[in-house]
Amino acid sequence: MASLLGCLLGAATAIVTLRRWDVWRWLTVVAAAPVVLGGLLEVLDPGSVVVALLVGSALTVALWRARPMRTALVGAGALLAGAIGVHYAAGGSSSPEALVLAAPGALLALLAAAGLGRAAGTPALRLACLLAVLAPALAVAATAGDTGAALQTGPAGALGLTALLRGGRGRAS
Repeated sequence: MASLLGCLLGAATAIVTLRRWDVWRWLTVVAAAPVVLGGLLEVLDPGSVVVALLVGSALTVALWRARPMRTALVGAGALLAGAIGVHYAAGGSSSPEALVLAAPGALLALLAAAGLGRAAGTPALRLACLLAVLAPALAVAATAGDTGAALQTGPAGALGLTALLRGGRGRAS
C-alpha cells in the first residue's frame, strides 16, 4: 500500500508539472501511467518508489517557472542527491532494462531541446526539455539504472513531444 501511495504521489508531481506546461491531457496521463503501474504491480522496491517520488519532485521544482531561479535549481539538485542517497541506503531496484525504458522519452526531450520542430522558437521550452531529461538521466546514471528514476523520463518525453509538435503555449512557457 505504501508503494502505491508513493507512486501515486510521484505521478501527481509529473501531472501537475506537465499540465503547467500545457501538455495535452491524454499525453500527461500516458506519461504518468508507468509510475502508477509500478506501484500497482509492486514491481518497484520501496527505495525505488522514494527515488521516483524525489526525481518527480525535483522536476516539479526545476520546471515550475519558464526560467528557473537559482534557488529552484539548487532545490532540484538537493532532491536528486537525496534520491541517489535513498537508492543506495534503502536498496532501490536497478536493472539494465531501465535504460531501455528511459530511452524513448529522453530522445524526444533531447530533440526538442535541440530546437527541432516547433520548439525552435521557444527557448524557455527548450530549456525545460533539457532539464526534464537531465534530472532523471543523472539519477539513472548515478544509481546504475534505478527503475524508479527511469520511469520519470516519461514526463520528459511528453514535454518533448508537445514541444516538437506544438511549441509553447502553457502558463510556464
